[in-house]
Amino acid sequence: MTAADLLLLGRLRAATSAPLVLPTQKRVTAGDLRLLQRLGVDALMYGVVVTSDDAEGFERLARAFRSVFTGPS
Repeated sequence: MTAADLLLLGRLRAATSAPLVLPTQKRVTAGDLRLLQRLGVDALMYGVVVTSDDAEGFERLARAFRSVFTGPS
């Protein structure tokens, strides 16, 4: 995520009360999630650039993302 991406998300959040869903093919880490949450992003749709193209990569990333909000599983 770039500074320009984050500024755009802030402007989008200010412009609407609708749920803000961020589809991305950009690299997003578990550490980015708290910032996205503070900016008002309600959901993240991520693809193979973020997860890798195998089931294990998807599961590993989903577990890491979930642990940001719920603690380690």
